[in-house]
Amino acid sequence: MELKADYLSILSHELRNPLNSMINIIELAFKSVDDMGKLIQYLEKLKYLSTFMMSINDYFFDFCKNRHIIYREEFDLNEFVEEVRALFEVQVELKQQKFEIVKNGFFAHKLIGDSLRLKQVLINLLANANKYTPPGGTIKLICDEKQIGKEALVRFIVRDNGIGMSREFIQMMFHPFTQESTKHRNFGRGLGLYIVREIVQSIGGNIEVDSEIGRGTKITVSYRLPLSKRKNNVITAADLTGVRFLVADDCDINLEVIGDMIRRQGGEVETAGDGEEALRKYLASPENYYRMVIVDIRMPKLDGIALAHKIREAKRADWELPIIATSAGYYPGDAAKRCGEINEFVNKPLSVKRFYQVIGRLLHS
Repeated sequence: MELKADYLSILSHELRNPLNSMINIIELAFKSVDDMGKLIQYLEKLKYLSTFMMSINDYFFDFCKNRHIIYREEFDLNEFVEEVRALFEVQVELKQQKFEIVKNGFFAHKLIGDSLRLKQVLINLLANANKYTPPGGTIKLICDEKQIGKEALVRFIVRDNGIGMSREFIQMMFHPFTQESTKHRNFGRGLGLYIVREIVQSIGGNIEVDSEIGRGTKITVSYRLPLSKRKNNVITAADLTGVRFLVADDCDINLEVIGDMIRRQGGEVETAGDGEEALRKYLASPENYYRMVIVDIRMPKLDGIALAHKIREAKRADWELPIIATSAGYYPGDAAKRCGEINEFVNKPLSVKRFYQVIGRLLHS
């Protein structure tokens, strides 16, 4: 029971930061109803935050089932940093702090690693910097990448000019439910830095702390991450004219959203409400009638993985057509493709940019 209470405390802590940001963004949106540009920016931030919260929730669901897995997924470091900016910058804006991001040595390639865990680390470090830096202060995120053979040394530095920490507290700062006893530290649960250390150690990273009372804090986390073997030459699905898709999902709204995204680019869409219906439509169609199949992983009667297996098993002339799997849960691409019958995975809620990139790459491969 005590262990479950600890899990709930950590989950509550991890969801609190994005929830605070969402509440603040909604307040700002109400004040900007006459400025469509700002409203769109706030909606983008809410999309990032809701996706992040969903991933955190699903991760802890697995964690409580003793499935503490570190995932290895392909991600773009530049996009990763911009997502962190979107997740955090409203908190800084509301406290009238300065927020700077510096990028050094970024290359035109993708990395392999657990981007959700990396994001948790930075959000916790930035949230602490925000708490303990007064209005008008400065928070800086420095991101360095250095290529070393087939790996990249990635280093993130979070620096602030806030109240700082004593040398004595630094020795115990990573213990759970630990806070330095000063009049300035009267909020929080003392979990953020504990979570940071646990994640950094679990993915083989390193963490260094430099701080002094009254002079701010500098925390550096570094990782060695493999480089993706796939070249980073992005192809977008700018024109899907004449391309017919079969989309299977048990949620009508998802079918509507995916269908609209395809039709917007000139494509044609036929839908199915479950895996069995999708399989019937595929088998009844002429060969090469569909150019691509998009399946939800969790569906009644026949799930997405089983549907992909049946399509490959049919051994028609088009049995190797691209199949994209989607899921509202944190179901990483490596896991979805492990069966060897899924070509690519896209998480829900769908990122329009990534959705088109994946379709473009598969159609042109």
